[in-house]
Amino acid sequence: MVDALKLNLTDEEKALVLALYEDVEYGYEDVERDMVGHIFHTEPVSMAQFMEDPYYLGESCTTLYPELHKDLISLFDRPYREVVLTGGIGVGKCVAGDTEIYDPVHGRRMTAAEMAILGGGIGCASYDKNLGGMRAAECSAEASGVKMTGRLKVRSGRSVRLSLDHPVLTPYGWKVVSELSRGDLVASARRLPAPVSPLPVSDDEVKWVAYMLADGGTTTGSMTFTNESLRVLSEFESVTTRHGTGVSFVRMDGKATTLRPLEMQWARKKYNLGKKAIEKRVPAEFYGLDDRQLGLFLNRVWACDGWVCKRSGDHWEIGISLGSEAFIRDIQQLLLRFGINARVRQRKMKYTHKGEQRSSDAWSLQVLGADDIVVFLDSVGMVRGKEGVCQSALAAAGSIVSNSNVDITPMNREVMTRLRKEIGPLPKRAYWPRPAQWSQMGNKVFRVFAANYTLPGWCRW
Repeated sequence: MVDALKLNLTDEEKALVLALYEDVEYGYEDVERDMVGHIFHTEPVSMAQFMEDPYYLGESCTTLYPELHKDLISLFDRPYREVVLTGGIGVGKCVAGDTEIYDPVHGRRMTAAEMAILGGGIGCASYDKNLGGMRAAECSAEASGVKMTGRLKVRSGRSVRLSLDHPVLTPYGWKVVSELSRGDLVASARRLPAPVSPLPVSDDEVKWVAYMLADGGTTTGSMTFTNESLRVLSEFESVTTRHGTGVSFVRMDGKATTLRPLEMQWARKKYNLGKKAIEKRVPAEFYGLDDRQLGLFLNRVWACDGWVCKRSGDHWEIGISLGSEAFIRDIQQLLLRFGINARVRQRKMKYTHKGEQRSSDAWSLQVLGADDIVVFLDSVGMVRGKEGVCQSALAAAGSIVSNSNVDITPMNREVMTRLRKEIGPLPKRAYWPRPAQWSQMGNKVFRVFAANYTLPGWCRW
């Protein structure tokens, strides 16, 4: 840092410079080193450019830090030959502290606030600079104080809270959140990388946790498990016998049988399972399951609360409905490990309690489209107790054309018009969508012409 205190400043202005320096210095060990390289390898910019260019302060300073902007204007309104402010490039583009992030380096789910406490030695899923694929990368996190944020929500139901100057990828390159409008097209991850070091856990534990999360009662001293499928009940009893002392019969209500697992409190404590249905979620460490065990876990969850059914004609649906939004969001996130982009929606669920009709909020997840259904049944397998209907869905999915309305590279009319004009006719087995479908180009079609043509520089998909 240039010794700004040697300049002809008032005491108030000196205090401002010191405060800014302390804010920058706090928590950023290599800010100085980064900025020295930046300062000595670029030409100095004018004060006007520094204040208006988004690369430096730009609009973010006036919208996020208006008081700071006024102070800086006052400070710089002096006959100084040169003023240097230092700060880490990119610092300040933040997510909310409660944002949950997948750490593939250590194989777990963490919040941004938890990562900030750890500082370094953590990981995240990140695209390479050419957006060629997502990979596990080491990273660091720092708390940056209180800021204005905006919630970005996409059609699949996913959402994230970002600072207003956080960049988001669009068909025209990166835009900050404050520049986005309802209906704008943004990019989101289509696949998450597997953990670098998978969680060492037995298949029996994976099955038992899945069963208890889906159909288990875990809030009282004596846990229970209720299900109608004999194949599910039989496997649950076998697993519990191998790791506890078996099960005891509780009751039979219609077609459903309730069992009590014995001597399995160790598993409830280990995986923090003692929660109500609306509070349940996938254990954070289960994000570290390898692909095979992740498929096994989802298979057994689906065996209890999921369905595989025909919608209309030859079109099928794989879905699940739960009382816990966090649990559904976990499943939606974990399906990205297989490249499945599922949709989530909220609905009202009716049920009977002691003869009284009631309703409560529930969240449903849907896997639609022939391609995703095939991937699901290949990765998760034929759902236990539902093998017959899964086979029917797989046979139907293999015989129909994939629906581009489900698996799309989103475009709007302007983007599609420019691409058609610059690229021209597509190669064999590919086609441009009709004008009525210009917001929807199937990913298969997009990959065909992206492999055969160099995309224009302005198109960042």
